[in-house]
Amino acid sequence: MRPFSTSDDRKRFGELLFEEGLISSEDLERALETQRKTGELLGEILVEGGLISEWDIVRVIVKQYKLPYLPSTRYSVPKEVLTIFPPKYLHANLIVPLDLFGDVVVIATARNPSAELMQEIEQQFKFYPLVYVSTITDVKTTLANYFPTPFSEFDGMLTDLKSKMKKVEPQWQLPKE
Repeated sequence: MRPFSTSDDRKRFGELLFEEGLISSEDLERALETQRKTGELLGEILVEGGLISEWDIVRVIVKQYKLPYLPSTRYSVPKEVLTIFPPKYLHANLIVPLDLFGDVVVIATARNPSAELMQEIEQQFKFYPLVYVSTITDVKTTLANYFPTPFSEFDGMLTDLKSKMKKVEPQWQLPKE
């Protein structure tokens, strides 16, 4: 049996926040519009805007997915766990691997644990995820401590620039022999 399973009847995160009375429909629409423009996480947009707290996010995820809370900063990550995932993957998905029991990897996340991400961990990394919920700050702090980024914020910009650059043909030719 898999340690994590998802259900298709899950509601969207914004809907849950609205139903819990944490945000208004207008707040949700504005945050969704910002998300479409920036690609940021909805929860982070709402926290940065002062509309909800990180604890609100944790509470909603714990309630919806019936997952336990674990502050990742209070967990000591064993050395063998540090090499399971590339640091860039962890930072991109806001997950922290905390422990390993056979083919089960214990992870903490500050996001909704999507079925796609869980399947990717199973298929690509060959581990079954056992999921805990943590705050965004805890996850980012733990990642910074154990999994420093081997890339800068400019990496993505450079990749975009390279893909947008035109291939320029040289104006000169080698002499013919």
